[in-house]
Amino acid sequence: MNIPNDRLSNRDYWDRILAEANLPRRNSQRDYNYLVTMDYVNSFIADNKYKTLLEVGCGSSGWLPYFAARYNLIVSGLDYSEVGCGICEKNLRMQGIVFGKIFCRDLFDENCTDNEKYDVVFTYGVIEHFEDPGKVISRLTHLVNPGGLIISHVPNLNGLMGLMSRSFVREIHLMHRVVTREQLCNWHIERGLINLRTDYAGIFSLSVIPWVRSKTWFFLEKSFQRKVCLKLITIVESFLGKVFMRFLGKFTSKTFSPYIISICRKK
Repeated sequence: MNIPNDRLSNRDYWDRILAEANLPRRNSQRDYNYLVTMDYVNSFIADNKYKTLLEVGCGSSGWLPYFAARYNLIVSGLDYSEVGCGICEKNLRMQGIVFGKIFCRDLFDENCTDNEKYDVVFTYGVIEHFEDPGKVISRLTHLVNPGGLIISHVPNLNGLMGLMSRSFVREIHLMHRVVTREQLCNWHIERGLINLRTDYAGIFSLSVIPWVRSKTWFFLEKSFQRKVCLKLITIVESFLGKVFMRFLGKFTSKTFSPYIISICRKK
């Protein structure tokens, strides 16, 4: 199978990013940034009719331990970064998670999962790193069982998050295809999937922006202002998260919501 050359990021970049992971990692409901996704997907997988889950782009994942512990799923992962796969497997073992397989292969490799299929296929910030995310979704459909779910999670770079991303981390921003809610929905439907829900998720989150990668004056390496800015962002994010969880519930918008999530079923 031909591997597409429309990638907006490369393996070396991900190797460097994933190597920085601190273990053990398990995403927590105490973190608003993760709770947004957890609340969004919960009603679709909480009835325990699904038994297996594959995360595509699993390098250093904190999601696999969460899904395994929360829903008693047998989790597996796929990633083309050897560094990421090693960290992912180590993380699962450190937490005593019984898991399936970690495939260190490209999604576009023939038989990238040895022809194994899964009840749920989950991606978190993957498909937007391609000029044509539809190609990625086509591959995902081959990995899910009939009646199973495909959950696609992308950052919402259309509104305020996109403005901040372009302003503070332009090099990273250029590694992303800006995806609209309508595009994400249509790409799945065009591949024969049944759309269950595709919408904006969350209210606002500064964590979407990788501030430590910024080359602006505010975040110059080893500078005093960098330390102050990163500390301030952490405080503000923590405060806003608590306010949002307590008072604002399910409010979402194209301008402020940090994510777009699509949940579809294979016929």
